[in-house]
Amino acid sequence: MLFPRPHSSIPPWASFFFAAVSVASLPGAQDFTLQLGQSTYEAVDSSLPLESVDAIKGGIAFGVASNVAYDSNFFIAENDPESELTTVVAPWMSYRSDPESSAPLSIVASYAPSLLAYAKHSEFNGIDHSGALEFMWQTHRTSLTAHVDYSERSLADRVAGTFVEGSIFSYGFDGGYQLGPRTRLLSRWDAVMTDYDTGAEGGADAYITELGGLWDASERLSVGPALRYSATDSDTSGDREGIALIMKARYKSRDRLRLASSAGLEFERNSRLGDDWEPSLVGGLSGDYRFADHWILRIGVRYAKVPSPGFSNYQVNDLSFTTGLVRELGQGSLEAGAGFGIADYEAVGTVSATVPKEEYQNYYLTYRCPIFSDRASFDSTIRAVTSEGQRDWSQWQISTGLRIEF
Repeated sequence: MLFPRPHSSIPPWASFFFAAVSVASLPGAQDFTLQLGQSTYEAVDSSLPLESVDAIKGGIAFGVASNVAYDSNFFIAENDPESELTTVVAPWMSYRSDPESSAPLSIVASYAPSLLAYAKHSEFNGIDHSGALEFMWQTHRTSLTAHVDYSERSLADRVAGTFVEGSIFSYGFDGGYQLGPRTRLLSRWDAVMTDYDTGAEGGADAYITELGGLWDASERLSVGPALRYSATDSDTSGDREGIALIMKARYKSRDRLRLASSAGLEFERNSRLGDDWEPSLVGGLSGDYRFADHWILRIGVRYAKVPSPGFSNYQVNDLSFTTGLVRELGQGSLEAGAGFGIADYEAVGTVSATVPKEEYQNYYLTYRCPIFSDRASFDSTIRAVTSEGQRDWSQWQISTGLRIEF
């Protein structure tokens, strides 16, 4: 699914897969803090979707996922980096009340505990829990979805600047109504809470309400406006409010090209800067382009605003660009990609020192392959990351994973 529900790029029934690879061994895994912004500020989710598993469609399903990762700079330190070997084992289970997706009311639930073991830093050994529950109701014209998601994460976070242990809890709903043959009304409300057990000063609570619509200009192109209100409460950065008017567009050309984009203007204010509303641009882009047989190009632009977890009275404005090239093989696929981003630290109150911006790059190569009649899959990733600005550090990682469904 290219264009997931706005609150998350991962379907609830797939949360056990995400939990299994939540260590910092895959591209974008170091963005724990930014997930608050992806959930509440992005108009388009540019994350690449996980592959679906057909065998899950059938009531209750069970399985296990494992991952072994070597990290050359476990704490993403500027000086004296420490290496680490991390092993993750994540049994999972999923329940789907309507395997054929034909009933008007359906329930999807999943749970996955991730058992973490570190070769050198055993004090971080433990279990990260992840679970999701989703209720879906749909008729000929109306659709409603309510969700509750909880996930614990243990990984290096480049915004926090070190290894963190934390959790994300979210809940909300979204709805749609087919007003006419070509017109859909859309709405959503979401709440997201992040909390840090170690590695940062404090988390944040965020809430968003969005009303909008899409008009099918053609069989391929849909466009429409959205009005969005967002509010964030943080101990480190105060209260933030934002009102944005956004234009969205989606384009699909059969199985070759799919794009989702948004652009708009947001007026925001922070409780520690007074009552003045300041304008800023918002937007995002994601897309897949099958330009030849067995070749797929993926692109993404992401912009997120989140309270800094480590610096008081600072907001992090993070802009990133990603691209990936996928080669489909006879069995499996090979993907190479790169990303570039800038994290700008904006003062939203009285500060004692200026925090310089951070520029980062990452490159990765991933091989995926189904085995055992597609009831299992194997993947391996090599990844390199560099960061300059606030701190200068580099890191490279090698990870290998295996997922099995019983």
